[in-house]
Amino acid sequence: MSMKQINSHKIKIESWGEGVLRVIIQDSNTRPSPSFLLGKGKTLKPLVNANEERIYESGGSRLVFRKNQGWQWWYKNRILLEQADEFYPSFKGPRAIVPPLEIDKKSAGISFRLHPDEPVFGGGESFGYLNKRRLRIFMRITDPCGLTTTPYSYKHIPLFWSPRGWGVFACTNYPVIADIGATSYTSFYMEFQEPCIDLFLIPGKPGDIIRQYWNLTGTPPLPPQWALGVWWSRCMYKNAREVKEVIQGLKRCGIRGSVISLDPLWLKNRSAWESDACDFEWNEDAFGKQEDFSSWLEKEGYKLCLWMNPYLWLKGESFDKLKSCLIRDKQGNIVRVEPPLCGKGIVERMEQLGAWDFTDPKAWKKRTQLIQKLVKQGAACFKVDYGEGVPPDDLHNVYAFLYVKNTWEAIAGILGEKEAFIWARPGWSGCQRYPGCWAGDSQSTFAAMASTLAGCLSLSASGVSWWSHDIGGFHHYTGASPSPELYIRWAEWGLISPLSRFHGTTPREPWHFGKKAVCAVRNLVNLRYNLITYICKSHKKLVPRGLPLARPLVMDYPHDPSTWDLATEYLFGDSLIIAPVLEKGAKKRNVYVPEGDWIQLEKTGDLLLKGPKWVECRSALGYPVILQKRGSVSKINL
Repeated sequence: MSMKQINSHKIKIESWGEGVLRVIIQDSNTRPSPSFLLGKGKTLKPLVNANEERIYESGGSRLVFRKNQGWQWWYKNRILLEQADEFYPSFKGPRAIVPPLEIDKKSAGISFRLHPDEPVFGGGESFGYLNKRRLRIFMRITDPCGLTTTPYSYKHIPLFWSPRGWGVFACTNYPVIADIGATSYTSFYMEFQEPCIDLFLIPGKPGDIIRQYWNLTGTPPLPPQWALGVWWSRCMYKNAREVKEVIQGLKRCGIRGSVISLDPLWLKNRSAWESDACDFEWNEDAFGKQEDFSSWLEKEGYKLCLWMNPYLWLKGESFDKLKSCLIRDKQGNIVRVEPPLCGKGIVERMEQLGAWDFTDPKAWKKRTQLIQKLVKQGAACFKVDYGEGVPPDDLHNVYAFLYVKNTWEAIAGILGEKEAFIWARPGWSGCQRYPGCWAGDSQSTFAAMASTLAGCLSLSASGVSWWSHDIGGFHHYTGASPSPELYIRWAEWGLISPLSRFHGTTPREPWHFGKKAVCAVRNLVNLRYNLITYICKSHKKLVPRGLPLARPLVMDYPHDPSTWDLATEYLFGDSLIIAPVLEKGAKKRNVYVPEGDWIQLEKTGDLLLKGPKWVECRSALGYPVILQKRGSVSKINL
């Protein structure tokens, strides 16, 4: 991107403090900032020197546009990024394999150079490689229908960073293509699916970059303490009798819980429709009066969570009442919802559903009122499902943010911000400020369990603190339940995740998996409740450092190459490492011990380990591999 290219576009550089720069390049007039962006930057005026370089400086950062030689971003006298120069000769002059800068009527792109051995992290929930180098990611959120072993994802976040000290954040509502050394092995090409480049340049260590991203889009708060307990759920509890049987069974087994989550059958009209939608009408026939059901749960020590999605059936009384709240196209026709991927990559119209229009203040207010009515009648929170199926690209990704924002703010309006909590599936930039979320419909297999962990750690590396997953997996394509071994192994780390929920298409209560599962889950649930104080204290310590509660080791040890591709273990809190057993039949696993002195916690006696090195750790079924940093304030007891 030369001075000549810059002069042909409208360019604006802003300072957002601590060396953070916002680069806006476009052909047309200024567009409004996305709704997830907080605060306001200060426009910088360039200095043009004798070499005809245009220089923007703030907080140790210096962005230089050089005459006919591209651009460079310096921070504290070191080049962090510079324009890619993947040119080849042609009869019409040099051509680029990845364009350094291009803007047309529909899209815009910019590229920069990668160092040969440089890893790149972030991008949101990615069920595969933690290190995104060599990948080309199309960031348009999708319901992958349980295929959590593919590039499709419920939660994309266009934030990327490198241990070399740079971060980039695409500030857009639109889909983004991130080509990270895939087309060109030495270049990162970022394409915006709108005719504007809006890019934040963020310097620093991983935690510094995440902290600055939180400053831009919202810092994750501490959830209410009850939300940190164990959630019990099923797809689907059919009536109050089933819920009472579950709570009685948990009592008999001496197993605790904090939340009962009801899937769509709490809705009066759900059983009459093949597809999922939500009109907020309570199913009194199956669950009795909501106030009575909620009061009974409260006496038993449980909060009530209700499933929802942002769609509405296009027939019936609820449609007649709420049709003015649905998204419409320019011709005034109701926009139909896209169906899940279903593994085919073919999207067909879902003619029976429309979606709430969160850009319409009247629709926003109406949905707020419907949610608050249920909260006043005893609902403590909502499972914020679906939301990946809104067709227009200008709304598709940011719809997830608006959906969770509307729900969280509605709850907070009644219960207060400290008690507000959601359990969301879709996500885009800024969603971390409305906790929490889960990893979607994982398959009940060991392979899917491993990919789910990788997805959660990738999400954490993108600034999301309060994540979870369905213990045991959501379903198996054959309809079979998870094996007892898989169920217990999943519980071993599911109950030492930021949030913990048992959920699936078949029962997930431990007595369905035998006496050994009951004993193991009882012990692990007790461990979970014993860790809540540690979780709260760790969150408060880690937030100022820009570190999520559970995170990949590379965030704390960015210059250790052994951590760069490590998506099978994670730091939990301030002083624990959790290393799940992810293979069928395994009784031990190799664990990477980072720098320092660590203690492997075992029932039979603790082992002192000194890193950095790989060690083989035993793990009997029901006993997770846990390492504790030596010198921590208090020892965790298994």
